[in-house]
Amino acid sequence: EDREVPATKENIARASEWIDKLSVGGGTNVYDTFEDALESNRLVDTIFFLGDGSPSLGKYTEQEEILVRIRWMNRFRKIRIHTIALLREIDAERR
Repeated sequence: EDREVPATKENIARASEWIDKLSVGGGTNVYDTFEDALESNRLVDTIFFLGDGSPSLGKYTEQEEILVRIRWMNRFRKIRIHTIALLREIDAERR
């Protein structure tokens, strides 16, 4: 779904199926995604961010700038943020 949903067993299973179908490619818009997630719903208490690489699209693409701005946006809400990287085998070997 293109909205927040409760972490019920059914929704977690649906999310897992959706993740299994993802493919790596395209750009990674980290900042704009977090800005939307942090500002769009005042009831959100946890965010899971799946990305396939370094920031390459959006208002900000420098990792340190993004971290500073996300910390500032989240300074009062204290939302738990989990990041998950989906890497191709060749990318994982470089790390």
